Amino acid sequence: MFNMKNRNFETDLENPQTEVQLDEYYVVIGTETNLPELAYLPKKTFLLKTRNHHDLKTAFPENNDTGEWGHGFFYVIKNDEVFSFFSYGPAGDGSNITGNISTCDYPITEVTHLYRLRISEENAKKIAIDVNKIRKLSNSFIFDEERKEYVNNETIEKDKKKYRALTNSTCAKEAEKILRRHLGEKVPKGNGYVKYGFFSIPAVNPYSWWENLQKSPLKLEKYPEFPKTGKAEIMLGQVRKDGKDEFVHRLYGRNLSSFYEEDTIIWRTGDDATKEEYWILQIGDKDPLIEWGYLNDK
Repeated sequence: MFNMKNRNFETDLENPQTEVQLDEYYVVIGTETNLPELAYLPKKTFLLKTRNHHDLKTAFPENNDTGEWGHGFFYVIKNDEVFSFFSYGPAGDGSNITGNISTCDYPITEVTHLYRLRISEENAKKIAIDVNKIRKLSNSFIFDEERKEYVNNETIEKDKKKYRALTNSTCAKEAEKILRRHLGEKVPKGNGYVKYGFFSIPAVNPYSWWENLQKSPLKLEKYPEFPKTGKAEIMLGQVRKDGKDEFVHRLYGRNLSSFYEEDTIIWRTGDDATKEEYWILQIGDKDPLIEWGYLNDK
């Protein structure tokens, strides 16, 4: 007996045919981890064992003389469209290690490593429920049923859910916790070590998660990445280095000048030359990997 929900049936009187279309769900795990040679280095633990540590504090000239925190996030796809999006981070400026207002719409600012995994409808819905619980406790975009549009959730008590590095309530930890709660060992752990000044402690972090994801059987894409087809060529920043024009991992936008000398940046021309290109996804958006041809040509 067929359940009619989420299935399409077409019948021609002279040539009877039945087409059954089942919904497909995927989770796409993303990491911004583009400076491993600087931020993910072997360090000695207190047990004198050498482990890779994610350095959160050392200032790198290649990173605007700041630490390289990286980022971890995920989104769920139903067929070709976004079903849920979770990018946990501090909301606004002035984030610090003791805590800050959180958001589930922290913008993606660099090339991302994306790992795809097919999941069940039941798991997709359970993941979305967990994401929505945090959205209602953070400074995130939520869908207003009365207005039929997304609005910023500013009516809640801001101290209910904080981004706090001190307790590992961070991007990778919160994302990994939700996914592993429902998908178990299908999602690699993000456990590793983080170094903050003189301190070195075990914690889930973007670079350890990235390392384990790289070793996993999950399908890997990079987005956006030049010279692939799609939006990459117009999204990626371009700088002059050693007399050559080369693309860099950061996206175009006004903030590009915060990371590179102004006279080395090769700006796009036209009205969108300094437009912010940092991105988030909302329910109903098309999967960027499909929209920009990263999957269709395979």
